[in-house]
Amino acid sequence: MRHLWVVVALPLAGCAMVSLPSDVRIIPPGPGIPTEVAAYSGKWQGVWDEMLDHILVVEEINGKEATVVYAWGDSQAWRMSRGFNRVKGAFDGATLIVKTARPATVTYRMRPDGKLDAKYEWQGGVARAVMTKATESKENVAAKKGRNYEINGEDRFIACDWLVGRHLLRHGADGTAGSG
Repeated sequence: MRHLWVVVALPLAGCAMVSLPSDVRIIPPGPGIPTEVAAYSGKWQGVWDEMLDHILVVEEINGKEATVVYAWGDSQAWRMSRGFNRVKGAFDGATLIVKTARPATVTYRMRPDGKLDAKYEWQGGVARAVMTKATESKENVAAKKGRNYEINGEDRFIACDWLVGRHLLRHGADGTAGSG
């Protein structure tokens, strides 16, 4: 299986690598999906307890169910290596609940500011994260065709950003830099 490496922007930190399956795609919610549920559609990034990078991709929402990719980075402190799972989630009102293979229950709740409060509960404890919706590059938006689009080896949805003085440097997955 081919994997896509996504570079995640972290606040005032370096960059982390999180892998996603090569066939990730986001299907926009249909008109019958409530607005508060449809808002989950897309790519989200955060860090569990400031130790483990996390990406949630809500690929498709059908009624009260969602298909999601739950992905994590490397953490020496937690003895974890990057990976991902594609799983089904369920909405309880406007809260998304995802069960992972660990086993664990992950709960995502939309905040008034448009971010997600995330809570990861397992037999060993609880971890928390604040998830920010990932934005697409201008190139990705321009490349969309129809209602669906895919993320593949040539289309990385987040670049690594460093704030240097008043200039924002964007570092692509190929290591190139430019100011923005």
